[in-house]
Amino acid sequence: MKKHQAKNPEIYKAAHLKSVKKNQTKNPEISKAMNLESVKEYQAKNLKLYKTANLESVKKYQAKDPEISKAMNLESVKEYQAKNLEVHNAANLESVKKYQAKNSEISKAMNLESVKEYQAKNLEVYNAAHLESVKKYQAKNPEISKAMNLDSVKEYQAKNLEMHKVSNLKSVKKYQTINSENFKLSNLESVKKYQKKIESKFPPMPLSLDLQHKIALNFCKDTAPKNLEEAGCAVCGKLTLFTELQKLSELKLDLNVLIQQGVTQAERKSSNDDLLKMI
Repeated sequence: MKKHQAKNPEIYKAAHLKSVKKNQTKNPEISKAMNLESVKEYQAKNLKLYKTANLESVKKYQAKDPEISKAMNLESVKEYQAKNLEVHNAANLESVKKYQAKNSEISKAMNLESVKEYQAKNLEVYNAAHLESVKKYQAKNPEISKAMNLDSVKEYQAKNLEMHKVSNLKSVKKYQTINSENFKLSNLESVKKYQKKIESKFPPMPLSLDLQHKIALNFCKDTAPKNLEEAGCAVCGKLTLFTELQKLSELKLDLNVLIQQGVTQAERKSSNDDLLKMI
């Protein structure tokens, strides 16, 4: 047989393949068992060569039938999970960590996408699991949890101020209804705390030199002559502060409209002067 193989390798391969197929058709179960045994034996003897050849075959098959390959691979993974759950979880976790280390940004995006997809499909289950996780984390890290929660609330307030006010008011009213006594006590405590914070001390501390200087300077500015001098208004004659008047010479006004019969009067120098018409 070996001599025949050496002389006619192609003919031998074709004849051998034909025999194998014939045997598989007649005895499929026995053929599978024998083939599996042969593969295992070959694996044990030539592990590295087997892995390389197997990987090459898998890639070739995936290129030809990607959809079938995916389905078969998924089926195999599920089967392995069912048989070796703990081992699978550990190996999967290790793979995920390795991938995250190499592709942190892509991993974050994919993880977020998966979470959103899972939320859409299993909203109630997700909410329950999420709440459980939050409680667990709070129990382990109460201070960090408080700080992170406060930051999240502030960020949400800044982005959605009106919505936050409405939802906060609704929550307060709901809490008041359910826990009226507790609300009263906590509200009273908050009021006392606030009063204590803004409570002014008496007698107050003496003024600092800077504050004294500032008060004196502002007083001098407010009582400067230019802020107290008055003059008569050109329209109504009322005494008005200089700071509120404008010079007629600096304004582009046509005063001829005032020179009309029975309207405009001549200027009087004293209260005893008679009223004289301009025209």
